[in-house]
Amino acid sequence: MLTPYILHSAVPPSAESSDHEWAVPIYKLCATTHTAPIRADSPSMTPSEGLILQAVQETSREICRVATNMWVSGVLAGLDPQLNRKESPDFGQANDLMDGWKYEVSRLMGWLDWSVWVKCKPACGPEEMCYLPTWPVGFPRPKWDPERPRPGSHNSTPGTWSGPHVDFRTSVIESMAVLAEEGRAVKPEPDEWMRPQPKCIRRVEPYDF
Repeated sequence: MLTPYILHSAVPPSAESSDHEWAVPIYKLCATTHTAPIRADSPSMTPSEGLILQAVQETSREICRVATNMWVSGVLAGLDPQLNRKESPDFGQANDLMDGWKYEVSRLMGWLDWSVWVKCKPACGPEEMCYLPTWPVGFPRPKWDPERPRPGSHNSTPGTWSGPHVDFRTSVIESMAVLAEEGRAVKPEPDEWMRPQPKCIRRVEPYDF
């Protein structure tokens, strides 16, 4: 989960160190990567958009805090093959570590209090990870016309979408169709746009989406 945010410069100072400061850059990258571009547009957001952004930011921070702490405890225990600076823990130590992780995940799930949880069925293999397809991440943003009101702003007409604001999802679907024709993507089924379903993808070569 933290792999995209691991920095080569972030390493524990020593095998005996219990200081977690070295992992702060990883936590910050995890917590802000997906919202930083949106936050830059916050001055033009409506109050409801700002509230949604704040909720996403706080949720991302807590998820990344728990995930980073779990990863750091594993690194300091000698479980990371890339950063292993001490002997790997014995079975008892590893078991205690996993019990702590389960407790932290349970607390996080309670804090999130989400009404729906999804998982891959059947369970993914050891070389796979459970992935929930997302959009529009990775797709070009539409060219908004600054002269036109934003949907839902105090200048817009309630219930109407006009000009470049006509259903952003449609532009994403059209982009996917082009990529599918070029063989660079698999075109999702119509239902997958409205209700994405988790699926297993490989996390080791050969990669396959």
